[in-house]
Amino acid sequence: MLASEMSSATSGDVPRGPGKLVFRGVPIEAQEESVKCDIKHVSGVSLRRLVDCDSATYITIPKKTELSVIRFEIRPENPEINQGRRAELRDMLDAVAGEEVWYRFSTLVPRDFPKGAPQVVVAQWHEQLAQGEPSRRPPLAHRLVDGVFIVTLWNDETYDRSDGKGHGIILFQDPGYASAPSMNTFIGLCGHQSGKET
Repeated sequence: MLASEMSSATSGDVPRGPGKLVFRGVPIEAQEESVKCDIKHVSGVSLRRLVDCDSATYITIPKKTELSVIRFEIRPENPEINQGRRAELRDMLDAVAGEEVWYRFSTLVPRDFPKGAPQVVVAQWHEQLAQGEPSRRPPLAHRLVDGVFIVTLWNDETYDRSDGKGHGIILFQDPGYASAPSMNTFIGLCGHQSGKET
C-alpha cells in the first residue's frame, strides 16, 4: 500500500540515486531516496517521527518493478522523539468503531542486527485518544525482546492490572528466532485494527 503511494508520489522530477544492495551475497542494482529529504510528502502519512534523512530510505529495484522496500535506521546518537529513539511512518487514518483496516508487510531483520538488544518495536498500532489524554501502550505491537520475536496485545484491563509495565499479553512468540543461524531473516506480518469509539 505505502510503497505504491510512494511510487506515485515520486514520479516526475524527483531524482533517484543509483546504487547497489547486497542481498544474500548477491549485489543488486537499486535506487534509493530519502523519505524525509527527497520525497518529503506522502499522502495520508506523517513523516514527523523521522529524525534525519537516513531515518527512512525508499528503495526500488529497477529490474523488479513490483518490488520496493523502505529501510529504517535508528542510531544510538539519534535524539529522542516522544520518549524514545524511533524511525516511524504514521498512517494518519483514524478507523471508526466497527470499521476494519488491514495492513500487510514483511520485515527484514539483517544478519548483523544485535540479537542481544533489550527491546525493539518493529511495528505498532496505537489507539486514538481524546485531546490531552496521556498515551498508553500500543494495543498491538511486533517486538524483538532479547532476540525473541513477539506479538503483544494491550487492552484496558491488562494495562490497569499491570500499570502499563511488562509486555502485556503475548499473542505469539518465536523463541527459535534468537538461535537462528546468522542470516537475513524475513518476518511476515499481517495486522488488523478495528476502529474504537472515542
